Amino acid sequence: MNNSQRAPLKVILCGATMQFVLKNMFLPFASYAGGFEVLSLATTLKAMTGDAQAYRPDVLVIESSIAPSVDELQRCLTQLVNTTPITVVLALTEECPTITYHFDGSDRIKTWIAPVNWTQVADSTHAFVSEQKSLSNRSLVEEAGDLEEG
Repeated sequence: MNNSQRAPLKVILCGATMQFVLKNMFLPFASYAGGFEVLSLATTLKAMTGDAQAYRPDVLVIESSIAPSVDELQRCLTQLVNTTPITVVLALTEECPTITYHFDGSDRIKTWIAPVNWTQVADSTHAFVSEQKSLSNRSLVEEAGDLEEG
C-alpha cells in the first residue's frame, strides 16, 4: 500500500485555549493531504485524557501550556504512555523544557521547544508516527512468523 492509499493518522490536538488550537495547530494538521484525521480539540488535561481513551488516536499533539504545572503534565503523559499505544508529540513552552529529561529514551514521545512552526510539526509528526507504526507492524509480522515456525 502506498502513502496515498494509507488511512490518515488519527490525531487529537491539545492546547491551553481553543483560540490557540484553532489559530495555530488545526490548519496544518487538518489540511495535511491524506495525512491526518483530526478527531478532537482539547483545552484541558481532563478533556485530553478522556478524548484519548474514547477515540484511541494514533497521536496526541500537545502544546504544554494546556497543563497547570509541569508536574501535572508529566503525570498525565506518564499515565498515557504507560497505559495506551498512543504516540505523543509535545511542543514545550519555555517554562517546561525540563520535562524532556523525564521522557528521554521513550520511542513514543517527540518533543519540540516553542515557538514552533506547526506546519513543520505536522510534517515531522506524520513521518515519526508512520515510522512507529511501520516498526510495530514489522514486529507483529516477525512474531507471527516465529509462531508459525514453532
